[in-house]
Amino acid sequence: MLLVAVKKESFHKRVELIQRSGLNPIVVDVDTLALSNLYAFNYEDDDPHKILLIHVSPSGVGMSVMNEGVPIFMREIEVGGDGYRDLMEHTVRHPLKEKLGGQATYGSDSSEIRLKEVYREISKEVNNTIEYCCDMDPRNKIQKLFLCGGYAGVPDLAKTIEAEVNLPLEFIDPLKKLDLHSNLKGRESIQNFDLLSGVAIGLALRGINDG
Repeated sequence: MLLVAVKKESFHKRVELIQRSGLNPIVVDVDTLALSNLYAFNYEDDDPHKILLIHVSPSGVGMSVMNEGVPIFMREIEVGGDGYRDLMEHTVRHPLKEKLGGQATYGSDSSEIRLKEVYREISKEVNNTIEYCCDMDPRNKIQKLFLCGGYAGVPDLAKTIEAEVNLPLEFIDPLKKLDLHSNLKGRESIQNFDLLSGVAIGLALRGINDG
């Protein structure tokens, strides 16, 4: 059993926001729990080892450690200070610019420096999580990383984390075991939806594995 606590004011604000949109919420979930559910549905049979899910989004970075399809440790952190969201959003929305030597960059040199600092900060927190879990269970170490979230696809983030942490990393596939309607298969809009949809699909799958 896993007990989750949340401030009542925060809970009611989210419910009220959804109700103002004309919707009636029936399930309230935690991002990292929804992602854990998504992973268990799509990957449990293929990858039974201990892995780390990393969700990089406008609200920060969430991580969930999975062991044989079960979440055993979760944490959420804020990175990059007040400018984190603006910097990452700018990086997502603006096209690549080529510098001399073929190196791809975004915006000004100062933005590139700040971006690399954010990448290193995220990598450091990933390492901290791995080291903490290793201290708890030295014989059963994390063997793989899965990355998702609205900012997961920013240039060089995945490569930086993989290099700094020295573990294999791949982008999670929320649609891995889902059957898509024939009208949707192969559409570019669905393919680009993958990194953004992890939490939503994990929530939508809630209860499917219970029976």
